[in-house]
Amino acid sequence: MKSILRRILRRLVHAGRRPRAITHPERIHGLDLSMTDESACIAVWPESDQSQSGLWFGEGVCICKDVEIAAVGPGSIHIGDHASFQERCQIYGDIQIGAHCIFARNILVISTVHHFRENPAWLISDQDRGFLAEMATRPERAGHRVVIEEDCWLGWGCTVMPGVYIGRGAVIGANCVVTRDVAPYEIHGGVPNSRIGTRLTFAPPSKISAFDDDSLPYFYRGFRQRRVDLSRSLARGGIEAMGKAVLVLAYEAQPKVRIRGKQSNPGESIELRIGINGQYCATHTIDAESFEISVEMPAAINQSLLVPPALQGSTYVEIQNMNGNSFLIAGADVSPQAKGSP
Repeated sequence: MKSILRRILRRLVHAGRRPRAITHPERIHGLDLSMTDESACIAVWPESDQSQSGLWFGEGVCICKDVEIAAVGPGSIHIGDHASFQERCQIYGDIQIGAHCIFARNILVISTVHHFRENPAWLISDQDRGFLAEMATRPERAGHRVVIEEDCWLGWGCTVMPGVYIGRGAVIGANCVVTRDVAPYEIHGGVPNSRIGTRLTFAPPSKISAFDDDSLPYFYRGFRQRRVDLSRSLARGGIEAMGKAVLVLAYEAQPKVRIRGKQSNPGESIELRIGINGQYCATHTIDAESFEISVEMPAAINQSLLVPPALQGSTYVEIQNMNGNSFLIAGADVSPQAKGSP
């Protein structure tokens, strides 16, 4: 009920003060749950019905004055709950931004750049126009996706270049130009970026618990981790996962993962799909209020295209409720498979 009332209040507060949508407002989802200044520009480019671009905003996203957010070509933009963008941020292309990220002023994040090499004798502006005209029907020209995981802080005036992965909890210093990946909880600065410190030592353990603060970084993505949300969900038995979540555990060459949790809505059946290191492993239908499931990865595979590079030395566990509802995770652990396991 409180969630419904919050949504109604946001719609009333922002009625008549919507930001500018350049094209295809039907492809902009969740903006009514955000706090958005009327000067912001929320766009889908290019102006083509062939484009499949879209924008998805989580709950409580804050978009301040003169911010520009535009999905470009076949790329899309996904922004997690409670992310905030201060004045004059510019987010263009094919971008994923996690929950609770903080963007200071004048930040640029792009998944593609101007084109000047394909026909070098042409004007750069003409090469750009040709690129945009083909993007809608040629996905290979979309550039390189940028992923910024949850709980990152990007300082004043920094730039994030195409193809970069910024791990959970990272901090990017003012005026930094990020041209290479940033591992979880690292602090980077400079041009180009380099590590200048860490928030904490990110070393995935073999066992994590929702009731241990030291385990929280390894509830990596898709969990409600604000202190106010944690206190409520832990009283119910675990950290609330929002339909699809990722755990990161210690590396095992042939892992067996055990996951413990509870249903958010007892009495309703849930169907959990589990993947390990980018490979589908099993689907479990759960009817009981509490559950404990064990999953083995069928065979060792090349993770290079399936798991973020910064996490390839770990066990990367994806959990998705196929019904789309939230669920609670109390903990998880990883161990080597028993000898003789398939």
